[in-house]
Amino acid sequence: MNTITRKIGRSKNKTPEITRLLLVMDALGLKAADIASKTKISERTITNFIWNDTPIGAQLLRELHVKYGVSIDWLLSGSGSMLLSQTSEPLGAYDVTPSSDLRVQRMCALVQELMSSASPDEQALLETHFKFSMRQYQQMLSTINLE
Repeated sequence: MNTITRKIGRSKNKTPEITRLLLVMDALGLKAADIASKTKISERTITNFIWNDTPIGAQLLRELHVKYGVSIDWLLSGSGSMLLSQTSEPLGAYDVTPSSDLRVQRMCALVQELMSSASPDEQALLETHFKFSMRQYQQMLSTINLE
């Protein structure tokens, strides 16, 4: 099976998220096959994210966070440091743009409540899905505001 190389994957203009994924792979010396071997995500799925320049799925975000210590905030937004060992990104501390939207405030409160009684693995899963969902919500709002 052909394995994607980072040089080929970078030859086209990529979204910032995919560019950061490629930077992680470079920094850690990983190929899609390496990530696939340590996670439940197939090599093909990982290469499809890169080649098709599609948003990184929540499962891949979580696996990169848990298995390799990659900051979810950095992958999604570019904020902070690439690796958790280079930053303090405590579980339960969310850098969400302040919002007057009561739905967002309520969701943040519910996630905080769930985090307080969750196991470390459940916390990582909740954090990943929360950050991923908030990123999608912020992108949707920016699209609506541009129209």
